[in-house]
Amino acid sequence: MDLQNLRRNDNAKRRKYGYMWALFCAILWGLWYIPCTVIWVLNPFDEMFAQIAALKGDSVSLVMTAVLITAFNALTVLLALTVWI
Repeated sequence: MDLQNLRRNDNAKRRKYGYMWALFCAILWGLWYIPCTVIWVLNPFDEMFAQIAALKGDSVSLVMTAVLITAFNALTVLLALTVWI
């Protein structure tokens, strides 16, 4: 085998596994929506929402809680993808 055939085979293998991992991540991301809706009513997020709402109002509390949950979600996904790679 020459170098060009090796590159072609490597690219084909990477493409195949890349699509597989992309599909797997999409499925896991979709499965996250059920626990994501539940997390809003579990501790500590519901208590944090109520405490911030008492100080700043409902709209600020909603945004701050959503940003925190999104940050935790993004860090978890980043950690999972780092472990897989």
